[in-house]
Amino acid sequence: MNVFTLGLPSSDPSLHEIFEDTADHSFDLPDGSATTILSTLIALYPNSTSSSPPTTTKDIFFMPDYLSVIPGSVQAAHPEGPPSEVREYLINLVRCAHTVANAHSCSSVLAGAGSESDEYGDVAFWLGDIDVNGGEDAVGRLGLSHWISDPSKMTVNDSLPMLFNTPTLAQLGRSLDRIERVTIHNDQHGAILHVILGRLTSGSHDWVGIMGLGTTSD
Repeated sequence: MNVFTLGLPSSDPSLHEIFEDTADHSFDLPDGSATTILSTLIALYPNSTSSSPPTTTKDIFFMPDYLSVIPGSVQAAHPEGPPSEVREYLINLVRCAHTVANAHSCSSVLAGAGSESDEYGDVAFWLGDIDVNGGEDAVGRLGLSHWISDPSKMTVNDSLPMLFNTPTLAQLGRSLDRIERVTIHNDQHGAILHVILGRLTSGSHDWVGIMGLGTTSD
């Protein structure tokens, strides 16, 4: 299983070589989806190109085999990766998100057509079976607390984006309970972080989700 440490100051091109050149075909993603996923990872975790074994539980990792970001504490507890039903869900979630976004001429079902950039694609995440205390806790576990520079610009609710009304994504949404949607406007980054998380209603009851970026001049 390939695991890449995110946010390290490295110019190692291996993530691009392993993922960007093969993912669109391997996962039946629309052309260019792998590039938009990498753009999101690099924006959220600058210099996200280092391939190395997990070092501490504080690290954040990307698992290209499952199109997912994973906290180091979860990776340390489950070095074999997520259970099979979780793996299938994560891959299907990203595949469906990119397929629907492509059909609506945008790069992210979370940011939607309202985003001024089609640079960023949605990526899944896996938080394991430890209970998550809401959306802000999930953002922290993903190593993104610094995005909440102004709490008044963060909204949390249980609604899903309009594009989740499409049949495939709606079915995936029904597989989750305790759904939360987090939207964080960050002027410093000039972008909007979108996060949707929930707990699988069957099997391992793991916490999973998807996140993406949008841009606006407002």
